[in-house]
Amino acid sequence: RIEPGEVISSLPLRATVGMAGAAASGEVQAAARGLRYRDFLTVALIIDGEDLFPDNWIYIHEPDVRVGRIQNYRSWSPWMVPDPSKACVGLEYFCFAGDDLWSMDDERLVELAATELESLGLASKAKVERGFAIRVPKAYPIYDADYSERVAVVRSWLDGIGNLQQVGRNGLHRYTNSD
Repeated sequence: RIEPGEVISSLPLRATVGMAGAAASGEVQAAARGLRYRDFLTVALIIDGEDLFPDNWIYIHEPDVRVGRIQNYRSWSPWMVPDPSKACVGLEYFCFAGDDLWSMDDERLVELAATELESLGLASKAKVERGFAIRVPKAYPIYDADYSERVAVVRSWLDGIGNLQQVGRNGLHRYTNSD
């Protein structure tokens, strides 16, 4: 329950502690610095024709492509793709800021996504009308061997503040597919 005067934050725990500076002990600062995040990018493709599959998304376990998941936006909501003669999918690439995927220009990313869609047998490159890329930094918390202890140290410190409520996948350093 949120009380009057309470601050709600979805900032990554690492950033929240970093902003506090010396108000956080060295132990809390070290725990926060140890929390890591994975970035990702989505390449949205507009395709001439019907939806490629009926699901919201499908995970790709094919070693010959780099895409990790493909979303069918109309399955989320028909208003996301209002033209019934078009399909729109988002190819998700899991990466880190600064790596080769993240640094690739948008035109090359659209070409990569269209090529991979075709190699997966989902749609011909010739049916791809246009596309664009969106980069999302710190999209997912990384669960490494020590993350839970680090989160516990930070949470204990945050609980002492009293009027700060952390929310969301980065604010809680938790991803359960339900946020």
